[in-house]
Amino acid sequence: MPRGGARPGAGRKPMGDKPLVSRSITLSLPEENWDALDDYLQRNDLDMAAHIRTLVMDDMLFNEDFHRKKFTKKKKT
Repeated sequence: MPRGGARPGAGRKPMGDKPLVSRSITLSLPEENWDALDDYLQRNDLDMAAHIRTLVMDDMLFNEDFHRKKFTKKKKT
């Protein structure tokens, strides 16, 4: 029986109804912050990527007016 390669139904299933786009980022924190974050995620049985995704989306929704004003270029008159 062949092994490996593309197979129907194989692979990780997409989250939600739209496929996710991956981008790599680097987050620099002091060691004690990483330790605290790791402890928090473990105590609450959370996945780091999913937790950061939630934080970003919550911040964008909560601060929608602030971000629109701050990052929208004003038209010159």
